[in-house]
Amino acid sequence: SGHIIRPSSLVTYLDCPRRWAARHLTDLVTGYGYRLQQDRPIHVGAAVGSGVHAGAGWTMEQKRSTGELGNAGEAEDRAIEELGARMEWGVSWDGTTGNLSVAQQQVARMTRGYRTHLAPKLIPIQVEDRLEADIGDGWILSGQPDTLAGDPDADVRDLKTGVQQRA
Repeated sequence: SGHIIRPSSLVTYLDCPRRWAARHLTDLVTGYGYRLQQDRPIHVGAAVGSGVHAGAGWTMEQKRSTGELGNAGEAEDRAIEELGARMEWGVSWDGTTGNLSVAQQQVARMTRGYRTHLAPKLIPIQVEDRLEADIGDGWILSGQPDTLAGDPDADVRDLKTGVQQRA
């Protein structure tokens, strides 16, 4: 199998190619004899984002299969469950999200916001399906768009939940 590049990781590459390689090409880097620091706990922002993606993904899958958004409580429960699963091995808190209660409130609020403002307008074609492309020389580009909705050549959507807006 080849080396995998995830489009979502490329922002890290632009910031620091060495850090990107250490995180995303660990086997290749350690194969050259480098010793890397053990993984750190997940940042709470990533855990919150994963939770919201789970609630939004479930919502859009319900809409794709039934035409309805599905139960709001179920969507929030799935979002909070994913938050907890991501935090299982430790979490690094920050000034925006200082504890579990705040994280759960944020995930529930963003899931409700997605269901209120975005989900009713979208017509999902694919939800959280992995797409891969062999880009040559043993490299694979692998990504998982949140939802392909409408015209996939024109309507590329990506749910972002962070404090900072990124490219």
